[in-house]
Amino acid sequence: MPRAQLKIFLGYCSGVGKTYAMLAAARTEVEQGQRLLVGLVETHGRPETEALLSGLPILPRRSVEHRGVTLAEFDLDSCLERKPGLVVLDELAHHNAPGARHPKRFQDIEELLEAGINVFTTLNVQHLESLQDAVLRITGVRVTETVPDRVLHQASFIELVDLPGEELVRRLLQGKVYLGEMAEQTAKNFFRPGNLVALRELAMRWVANRIDQQVVQYMRERSIAGPWPVRERLLVGVGPSPLSERLIRAARRLADTLQAEWLAVSVQGGESYTPAARERVAAHLRLATSLGAHSEMVTGSSVPARLVEYAREHNVTQIVTGKPVRRGIWRNWTPDLVDQLIQISGPIDVHVISADRELEPPAVNRPITPGSAYLASTLAVIALSLMIGVLSRYLAPTNLVMAYLALVCVLAFQLGRGPAFWASTLSLAVFDFCFVPPYYTFAVQDGEYVVTFAALLFVSLIISTLTSRAREQAATARLREGQTIALLDLSRDFSSSRSGEEVRQALESHVRRRLDPQASVFLQIPRHNEWGPVADWAWHHGRPAGRATDTLPQAAVTCLPVVAGQGSPNQTLAMLVLARDKPLPLPEQEMLDSFLLQAAVALERLRLAGLAQQAEVLQTTEKLQTALINSVSHDLRIPLVSIMGALQALHDESSIPLADSDRCSLVDNALAEADRLNRIVGNLLQMSQLDSGVLRIQGQPQDVQDLLAMVPVESLRLPDDLPLVFCDFLLTQQVLYNLLDNARKYAPNSPITVGVEEQGEFLMIYVQDNGPGVPEAEREQVFGRFYRARTSPVESGSGLGLSICQGLVESQGGRIWIEPADGCRVCFTLPIARG
Repeated sequence: MPRAQLKIFLGYCSGVGKTYAMLAAARTEVEQGQRLLVGLVETHGRPETEALLSGLPILPRRSVEHRGVTLAEFDLDSCLERKPGLVVLDELAHHNAPGARHPKRFQDIEELLEAGINVFTTLNVQHLESLQDAVLRITGVRVTETVPDRVLHQASFIELVDLPGEELVRRLLQGKVYLGEMAEQTAKNFFRPGNLVALRELAMRWVANRIDQQVVQYMRERSIAGPWPVRERLLVGVGPSPLSERLIRAARRLADTLQAEWLAVSVQGGESYTPAARERVAAHLRLATSLGAHSEMVTGSSVPARLVEYAREHNVTQIVTGKPVRRGIWRNWTPDLVDQLIQISGPIDVHVISADRELEPPAVNRPITPGSAYLASTLAVIALSLMIGVLSRYLAPTNLVMAYLALVCVLAFQLGRGPAFWASTLSLAVFDFCFVPPYYTFAVQDGEYVVTFAALLFVSLIISTLTSRAREQAATARLREGQTIALLDLSRDFSSSRSGEEVRQALESHVRRRLDPQASVFLQIPRHNEWGPVADWAWHHGRPAGRATDTLPQAAVTCLPVVAGQGSPNQTLAMLVLARDKPLPLPEQEMLDSFLLQAAVALERLRLAGLAQQAEVLQTTEKLQTALINSVSHDLRIPLVSIMGALQALHDESSIPLADSDRCSLVDNALAEADRLNRIVGNLLQMSQLDSGVLRIQGQPQDVQDLLAMVPVESLRLPDDLPLVFCDFLLTQQVLYNLLDNARKYAPNSPITVGVEEQGEFLMIYVQDNGPGVPEAEREQVFGRFYRARTSPVESGSGLGLSICQGLVESQGGRIWIEPADGCRVCFTLPIARG
């Protein structure tokens, strides 16, 4: 179904007249014959708005109980059932009450559009997701009800409803926006002149940018010459810091301004993230995806180097990053991410977004090492020092340093960078205190030991850093290796699947083994008392639903459709149901997405193979029909002409008298031709029964002598003591009659011999003549439909006789073929009856 049209009435603040303009436009649509339904409109007690609403058909609201309060919400299901041509639905950014199918109203509107229903709605500019940071700076208020920018970009029409700030304040004080104390309080806070001017400019700039994009698109579609800019591509680095949200929104605004594609990338491997930090990274990537970015997680030991490498690989022209808030005594001595990016970015531009100190997280991206790891490293240094104390009489102090370096290397690999650094510092102190004269003091007599201490500390730091980084990279490599092996195993199982049920079993087995032990996969819409509606919605819309999604999130399960192609709602092939209590971590979510994609490819392959087979069968049927018409039309016409001629002569006997012998000859000829016509039609019907599988074989033990007793032949060769054969008596006799009829046609003056021979578990029956025979090149072809041998001396025959014989013999467990002999020798076998 084609997507309907969405019209948004956009304003910069409440009270500018969005709802009034929407209802006025709706009345115009009604006058033009549009079938309209008011889904939900908030009048806020404004008389002029209520006057426009009167007389219009209004959808009753759905009552929802929440924490003892009854809420009146938009009834989506009733609206879909009534199927109006246009729905008026106020407040696009509204949050639905708990228990609704979708958490937000814009998702209700998206479902209406998918159902082919046009929608009018309203929105204030401060509710745009990409403008949250700008609105916060202007007003000091963080808006919680937001709408992704993609919703506005998908709108067919956006109408800016504008009103000067002074006029809006005057309306507010007159009680035309809010009533009572709320109006006075709002005028002092949010409705300050500076706020209104800034928000008004923000709305106008956004609309102007959209109009500019439409103009450029119009010029490109019509190949109008213009100063086309080079295509820009942006990249924003994403981490666990709350600053990442601001960076993502800023990148979205910059991408809109430049009309550029943008990417969101998170680098893993340089530092270990806590589970909470990893979840924040996943949430930030989901936010970027919802705003239209291509999100990806990559691995690398150095975050700035990997970002620049990724940017060069994907032809990125600009990188967006954040200005860090530096803390500690090293803030002026260590280079930060921005400095490193600027140094190595080359021709790539770097945009630095400022950060507030309150947004900086308390070391969420640093691994929190348990105290037991530091305790273990301390005990390891003490134990090694005791061992060295015994060996210090035999080894020089410089050799003892190597033992401490080895310990630091082991601790870095086992415990991480922090405990290894602590061990190196503690080792230096113990070495100086216990093994460097003067003993049991930190004083140093020989200045060379200062160099030794510095080298020990420096090398320990390098070793701990490199070893810890190798450990982290090894863990990342193991994770990727596990994902690769899982995908390889799944693809191997899918490639060997021959039916949708086998694909279902393979997907269910792999998901249960690696992601969710209670997962289930269905090839049809699952019926369940509790979560059946969730699965039904996900199946028909081709989008995830249930827990941890934007649709029916209160459900106990998550329903993930396996969709063919690009997500058409009408091409859902299967359904995966997860029963997990918590959302999947990002790596496992990526693996699951790959599982679903491969399952869709496998099921689509089977579906297309079935369609191809059906097309091949249809094509073969059409060829057979054409061949049947071409072959049988002549064979049917000849006996019909003979019969009609005989009947016509008998009919005209009153004017042209016939002798008795002529009359008898005409009747005999008509009967013979009618019998011939009956055999042709019978052969066609029997071939049709063989093709459709309607013909049933009633096999029973039979005596060969009984089968051949009624066969009119010149020579019959039957050995003594022949066993019984298992066959259908009538069908086997028909095989014999067809073979004898063929022999008489091709060798009319030749004696015909029928013989029987025992061959293992089969009896072979053959029919032989002394005619011209069948060339070796045609011995396989003569069993094809409508095929006549080139040695045929007659033109009659449908070419179905031997084909029918082959079908009847093979349906009884035997086979038929032509052997080289003097003339033509057709042989077929029947299984010997046992027991």
